Amino acid sequence: MMRICKMTPDDLDQVMAIETTAFKDPWRRSFFLSDLSRSGTILLVAKIGSKVIGYIDAWLLGDELHLANIAVDQEFRRRGVGTKLIKKIMAIGRQQGAKYIILEVRRSNIGAQMFYEKLGFYHFYTRPRYYSNGEDALIYKLDL
Repeated sequence: MMRICKMTPDDLDQVMAIETTAFKDPWRRSFFLSDLSRSGTILLVAKIGSKVIGYIDAWLLGDELHLANIAVDQEFRRRGVGTKLIKKIMAIGRQQGAKYIILEVRRSNIGAQMFYEKLGFYHFYTRPRYYSNGEDALIYKLDL
């Protein structure tokens, strides 16, 4: 049975294992450590038993909830884990006063774009050459 709970430093080895396989430019461990200690940051993990199968990291910035990072272990993709993580973080953001959620996605990441659009997000802005390789970021938004 999957459960969603707050991320702790003890989860970081498993989070980093997912992060490094999920992204071409993975976050460093120090980014997660920094977010774990910063106020206004919401970090959650999806677990089955003690195994981390997904995570999400978001920042509450006034009335904006900024989705900074989300990934699901390859073995557990397309099973609703990402959807449950996003819905949980949106509910927490709403409780804390967020009016909308924003995220960036690579122009080339069609799968992620389809995933977000299925959840009701819409593309409303493009940040040219946002990523280190010069790729554009598509900014997606959803009103909470």
